Amino acid sequence: MNRWLLEIVAAQPTDYTRANALTVMENIIQGQKLIDAVYTHEDEIAFGAIDALKEARRLEGVIITGNGGSDRALQSIKKGEMTACFTYSPIDFGLVGMQMAAKILKGETVPKIVKLEGDIITLNNVDTYIQQLESNGEVYVSTRQ
Repeated sequence: MNRWLLEIVAAQPTDYTRANALTVMENIIQGQKLIDAVYTHEDEIAFGAIDALKEARRLEGVIITGNGGSDRALQSIKKGEMTACFTYSPIDFGLVGMQMAAKILKGETVPKIVKLEGDIITLNNVDTYIQQLESNGEVYVSTRQ
């Protein structure tokens, strides 16, 4: 069985903006000689990290993940910049939230925890998701069918 040992060497808020993520990643690069992976909570943050790593000529070999499943993230994966993207859709969150609210208003019982399923998009399956976006005319991969 493979076991991975991860050491978190830095974590800083970015306010979910690409510009802030760029600055944060530039600071991390200055303080870290070796960066193996960058996990981000949003695709735009990943793009800021990618930009900083490109500027420092340190992008090659770094695993970079985003969250969201945006069309831009899929194109970045296809180009080999972002390694993977975890899907979630704010539209789907809103839909599920409204469905649960409607049930509560009707007096129906709702589960304490509502789990939204997502996927991991990588170079191996990105074309499938690109096709999904193109056929639906959307900018985020849907997590619900």
